[in-house]
Amino acid sequence: MWDALTEICTREGRSLHDICAQVDKERDQSGLTAGVRVYILNYFRDAATEEGHALALQRRNHNSGNSGKSDGHG
Repeated sequence: MWDALTEICTREGRSLHDICAQVDKERDQSGLTAGVRVYILNYFRDAATEEGHALALQRRNHNSGNSGKSDGHG
């Protein structure tokens, strides 16, 4: 769980505290740990769509300074 959350922080350029605070603010009656698990699941489910893959590729290209260039996948 923590590895996945750390990966999300890196991808999004956000701190662990920032994401946990967002989850805490937006969760319903579940505990914070359960809320974080749901957040992680939803994050990677969204990323698994075709649109999510395209956005991840754009972000990766932007972050590496290769905006608009293909990485050879897809």
